[in-house]
Amino acid sequence: MSVSDQGHPSLHEVASTSHTAPSSSVSPSGREARSPSLLRRLRRHSLRELLALVPVNLHHAVRRLSGRQRRARDADRAFDRTLGLDTSAPLSVGALGTGGAADAHASPYVPVGAPTLRAALAALPVEDFTPFTFIDLGSGKGRALLIAAEFGFREIVGVEYSLVLHEIAVKNMAIAGGTRGQALPILLHHGDAGAYAIPSGDKVIFLFNPFDGEIMARVAANIEAAAGDARTFVIYVNPRNRTPFETAAWETIADDGYAAIYRAREASRMT
Repeated sequence: MSVSDQGHPSLHEVASTSHTAPSSSVSPSGREARSPSLLRRLRRHSLRELLALVPVNLHHAVRRLSGRQRRARDADRAFDRTLGLDTSAPLSVGALGTGGAADAHASPYVPVGAPTLRAALAALPVEDFTPFTFIDLGSGKGRALLIAAEFGFREIVGVEYSLVLHEIAVKNMAIAGGTRGQALPILLHHGDAGAYAIPSGDKVIFLFNPFDGEIMARVAANIEAAAGDARTFVIYVNPRNRTPFETAAWETIADDGYAAIYRAREASRMT
């Protein structure tokens, strides 16, 4: 078995020794949201704020030119076409509608690749997800929530600060639920992930580079405080602010550089 630079097995290697997911479906409803126009962005942000966003958006634009990214986008579009959803199209930080100081903590919207999240969930040392809650902090348009619905979680929760993304997610849940004809307990919250009260009980927290280190530190502290004796896992894709999870409170299950899985150590002693 090969390992990453950090000395941990990759997600696909761990998943290959684990189980595969059952199939399931989705729920709620809502209205369509539109991305702000350039004129509206200029009205909302000062010139200084707009210039500060340039390097962030440029980094993501360059990544999108790679062959791996092009293949991933093709797979993303196929995911949307199956159910007629809108989860694939990226949005820059300026288009998220958060405005002002909040933009400094945000990341552009890019959906997680379905194979990446499925492999991460399959890599978890869990045989039955029915006692678990899946929580996506920075849930965007709801892509990860729809993938989690394939695994039979007791409850699926998305928390998103951008009203633009939240409203698109509400519409996507309505479309998916109508297409599949079966509702699942998917709950969407519009709010600050750093202030979200992490529930007790077994849980899987999902993070796809949703915000900066300042917010991540608050989120990690909240997750640790809520862990208790419950089984608590964190799946962190593109872990650019992973420091809070590299402490004695967490055990690394897998890490291939692009995606990492952590388990709260109190829970690991219970298994």
